[in-house]
Amino acid sequence: MDQTQMAALLQGVRELYCASRQDNADREARTTGKEVVSKVISTAGSSDGASFHGTRQWLKEMDLAFQRVGQPGIVEVVTSTISGPLKHAIERFVATSLHARDAVPWADLRQEIVRQFLTADEQAALRDQVEGGIIQGPHEPDNGYARRFQEAAENAYPTPNRNADQERNLIRFFLKGIRCVDTARQLITHHDPQTLDAGITHLTAFSARQETFHRLQRKDSRHEQPMEVSEVRVDRVEKMEAAIAMLAKTVTALASAPQPPRPTPTTAAANHRPPTWNDEGQPRCFNCNLWGHMSRDCPRRKREVATAHSSQKKN
Repeated sequence: MDQTQMAALLQGVRELYCASRQDNADREARTTGKEVVSKVISTAGSSDGASFHGTRQWLKEMDLAFQRVGQPGIVEVVTSTISGPLKHAIERFVATSLHARDAVPWADLRQEIVRQFLTADEQAALRDQVEGGIIQGPHEPDNGYARRFQEAAENAYPTPNRNADQERNLIRFFLKGIRCVDTARQLITHHDPQTLDAGITHLTAFSARQETFHRLQRKDSRHEQPMEVSEVRVDRVEKMEAAIAMLAKTVTALASAPQPPRPTPTTAAANHRPPTWNDEGQPRCFNCNLWGHMSRDCPRRKREVATAHSSQKKN
């Protein structure tokens, strides 16, 4: 084998090796692409074309899916997440397309969906929603309301096609939907926005300034509160100490004061109040004026009662 034949053989082996590597790379890419497509299908929503809002939300998800799976997988993702009239329309469009099934451009699919299922009626419904149908919730932050209104306005009035009258209407409905009347008045008085983007910018800045102000107020109140509590506690301690000192002084004065003399039998006789009990603990009878029994047990009284009963019987 001469050098020419040897070179041709080596060139053929090199080409065969490169083709084998390319085939393996393509196979791995197809496997990875299928895994990505399966994951996107499992997490994406679905649509049947019956709802304007649902179809538009599904289209946004498909735009994001196209960025992940590219042209080779977008047709499979689309056809796997639709049903009903939308599925029939897309399958018919793909079958009649000049491209292969996996090569149908996503732009053509999207245009066909918008043409058949997002008509002028849907645009009218979106405009009705923007014009008086979007109101800030009781606990919705200003940024959330501004983002929600801007998204609805973009769907109803796309930015490149807006005119001055539409901008004035949008800013009017945007300010009307703000929950706090004072906030809307501040925006009109100090800024007077002429476009929706300007109104959203001023509202966001105003909300940020208010949040900063309230945060500073809360910080100051946290610093001042312990000082007030300590002052109240010191005041209470001082009042309690003064009350304890006054109570101790009163107790000392009562303990050192002279006690009044106790009444004695002589004092009781002088006051014409005969004692009821003697020193031996015997009671005094008020009937016979003797010691040792009470009037209800007086023997003299019993004898008098018995004599009275016998006299009545004799009579």
